[in-house]
Amino acid sequence: MPQSIPISYDRPDEILNIDSVLSAYLKNSKAQYSNLHILKEVVIKDTKIVKTTSHKDYGSLSSLSDQPDHLIPGERLKGCNSALECIKALATGMTFDNESFYVFSDYSRGKRIPAQIFVKGTPVDINYLANVDPNNIESVEIFLKDELGLINSAYNSNGAIVVNLKKAPETQKISLQDLKDLYHKEMK
Repeated sequence: MPQSIPISYDRPDEILNIDSVLSAYLKNSKAQYSNLHILKEVVIKDTKIVKTTSHKDYGSLSSLSDQPDHLIPGERLKGCNSALECIKALATGMTFDNESFYVFSDYSRGKRIPAQIFVKGTPVDINYLANVDPNNIESVEIFLKDELGLINSAYNSNGAIVVNLKKAPETQKISLQDLKDLYHKEMK
């Protein structure tokens, strides 16, 4: 004969069968959480923005628009024999006549004021541009208009062509001990 469960007066709220009491709680919990959408983990990876040379690096050209009207990347000039010849062919919105570049729309209306050419922020003439190595050019920025007019009035020009050269690779510094070793080798 099974023993009867004695009544405990010390613990009146003690539950002998926990499953029967928690079943309502478990059903409710399952109903609530079954409709939730769990998002998958998102991993955000950063990409390093490579700083390229542009007209904004030169204070003398700060009055030009932030974005050029046309941009010729340096890769398009690879294989050219002469930077001048390639820029003549690729300079959209410009025409070349009488050894000068002109804004095509103004030139066709009779306004024959040449555009100013800049290399590394310095104004240069057409002969200098002819001697620039096309493989050293980072980009060519073409400005058909000068919004503030500061460049045009300063150089008596109409428009600008900015040739940005690649930055020279950073050189490694030599330590004092390496310099002493080099000096001693030459003395022997």
